Amino acid sequence: KMFSIDLTRRQTTSLVDDKDVLENIKKWPFYCSDCDVSNLTTLSRYAWYLNDAIYFWASLLNKTLPLYGDEAFTNYSLLRKHCPGKYYGKTGEMTYGVNCIRTAYLHLRGLDDSESSSVYIIYNFSSITDYKKQMEVDDLANTMFANWGNKIPLNVPICGYKGNSCPIDIFKDHLMEVIIVGVVIIVFLIFLAILIICILLKINRKKNEELTQWIIPYVKLEKPLPSETEINKSLNSFVSSVPSQTSNNILTTKQETGKFMFVYLDGEAIAGEKHSLIFEPSKEQKIELSKLILWEHENINKFYGMSLDAKLPLSLWKYCKRGSLFDILQSDNSIFDAFFLVSLIKDLVEGLHFIHNSFLHYHGRLTSKNCLISDRWQLKISDFNLFSYRSCQKMKTKDKLWTAPEILRNDNLTGSKEGDIYSFAIICSEILTKKFPFDYNNRKESVEEIIYLVKRGGHNLLRPDIEIPPNIEINMTYVTIIKDSWSEVIEKRPTIKQIKNIIETLKESGAKNLMDHVFSILEDYASTLRLEIEERSKELKEEQKKSDLLLERMLPQAVARKLKLGKIVEPENFDSVTIFFADIVKFTDLSLKCSPIQIITLVNDLYSLFDGVIENLNVYKVETIGDGYLCVSGLPIRNGTKHVEDIANLALNFMDICEKFTLPHLPGYKILLRIGCNTGSCVAGVVGLSMPRYCVFGDTVNTASRMESNGKPSRIHISQSTYNLLNETHKYNLECRGEIIIKGKGVMTTYWLNGIIGDWRYPGNSH
Repeated sequence: KMFSIDLTRRQTTSLVDDKDVLENIKKWPFYCSDCDVSNLTTLSRYAWYLNDAIYFWASLLNKTLPLYGDEAFTNYSLLRKHCPGKYYGKTGEMTYGVNCIRTAYLHLRGLDDSESSSVYIIYNFSSITDYKKQMEVDDLANTMFANWGNKIPLNVPICGYKGNSCPIDIFKDHLMEVIIVGVVIIVFLIFLAILIICILLKINRKKNEELTQWIIPYVKLEKPLPSETEINKSLNSFVSSVPSQTSNNILTTKQETGKFMFVYLDGEAIAGEKHSLIFEPSKEQKIELSKLILWEHENINKFYGMSLDAKLPLSLWKYCKRGSLFDILQSDNSIFDAFFLVSLIKDLVEGLHFIHNSFLHYHGRLTSKNCLISDRWQLKISDFNLFSYRSCQKMKTKDKLWTAPEILRNDNLTGSKEGDIYSFAIICSEILTKKFPFDYNNRKESVEEIIYLVKRGGHNLLRPDIEIPPNIEINMTYVTIIKDSWSEVIEKRPTIKQIKNIIETLKESGAKNLMDHVFSILEDYASTLRLEIEERSKELKEEQKKSDLLLERMLPQAVARKLKLGKIVEPENFDSVTIFFADIVKFTDLSLKCSPIQIITLVNDLYSLFDGVIENLNVYKVETIGDGYLCVSGLPIRNGTKHVEDIANLALNFMDICEKFTLPHLPGYKILLRIGCNTGSCVAGVVGLSMPRYCVFGDTVNTASRMESNGKPSRIHISQSTYNLLNETHKYNLECRGEIIIKGKGVMTTYWLNGIIGDWRYPGNSH
């Protein structure tokens, strides 16, 4: 079991050659006289290598001496140049490379199963690193390693060459560690499996959430509070104010319709489009809706999702308070100039370009009714979701006016990009002419007939007339685009990208954007309106003064001021006031002697005189009913006991007026008054909404009324409480009437007020 590497080659020498060398060793050129070769018969195996080396050196000298002379002995670099090549010596063929190095020729030898020496592999080197390997046998395992059990041994023994690198038997020497590590690995793998399952479930849940994030529960939709339709029944309803419009009251005036309901979603105003069919979304529809809620474009109306748990399925869109393009074009609005109309067309192109380049590819039911206008006058395309679902809903007849003829003819064709271009052309004709599509409200054909003629086609195609108003200057390129877009031949209709490129090349003069343009128009309006506002403001101030004066005559000044400031006038208790009742005696008989006009003139003249007296006294006229006159002093501003003197002076002045008052149509007829007064406590407050009055209530008022009804013509009847306060002033002529029976009061001692003592006169009694 041994191999050897043999560096020799087959030699061409024989025993005769060896004997010649041994005999000549003592001659030239060696002269080895001491060499004893008598006992030798063969030479050393290396002797012939020495021979070949000398032979090789001599061959080099034969090459170089003729060329370089003696320099060949001293300059070895000259010899190296001529080294490469093959030479034949006693040891056979010799090959030398650069630097005069002999290339090796190796034999890998071993004993075969018959213990004979055999060559298995020959390595023939052409350089130090390059060699050719020549296999002398086909199967090394069964030839070269036949004595090794027909197995090729390892390059390195398992335990190493010294036997100290044997592998450790883990299960024998480290059983406990193996068990612990195994348990840890198993636990880790279980944990890893659970983690992977959780991640997969989370990913799956996230996908499901993404597929359902468009679903909005109906309970999240907040209906707007009902708008105020009547005056608030509290007393502060007299306050005039203009509420600011915030996000919470944008929809207060919007009423739910059969098509839409208006709600709030997280404080955002939303228009809920009602669908008539039950909606059970497929996976493809869920994916579509999940993508649509992510759409953000200034000319695409924001889609928030759908509510499926309402009575009817709802598509939820951002509310555009200016309404649809269809409605706005019919309004008489002076800002609809050429720049504004062109801006609407550009917005429509941008929105349609976005849809055509999206996964939807087309809208399908584009009309001016689903082109909405935002508060910034931007056009936003809406109703682009779930065309497959919408196509199952019946289309209104008028909505077919925007439908392309090829779609009208083919019930299986639900929509296309070319169909959208046709609808775009119809909408543009509406914008430029500010008329209904096909001007159907002014045509002799009905809507059904118009649709039939469009569907029929033929040579005389029915299309809207483009009659641009004379005050609008429009680039005629837009008209050309419209006519090309509603072509009967589908292939001749331009794409939305081509339309967009054409419009971008048109240079429009004016403002940079629509809002700047609108602001410039509004500035012109402002300068015009400013003068009108100033004039109206002057008129308003005059009317305000009149209304304030009227309010102050209807109510006490202090009460009127509180109401104008928005303060609530609470009912108030007054401890001491004096109530005055006056009544025209035999007013019914007088009415029979006069015409209605004369009665009204009589009462107006008389009460005007009465009112003149009241203006000079601290007295409030509560009301006049027919011939009755009710006044009070001491409220709402308290004046101590001064109220009894004011009422006494009022009564005396009224008597003085009646004494001098004459009737033109009844000469000699005297107006007689019956007056009753009472002092005490009462409660006063504002009563009524449409005709508010400051009224007084309490037993004091009833007693004053009894004083008047139980009095006598041209006499002032006063109660004990009024007498007591007047008597303390020592200014008035008072007379005791005595005890009389008063209904509801029993026996009471009452008094007459006859006049003023001495020369003291009240300034207001001169008429």
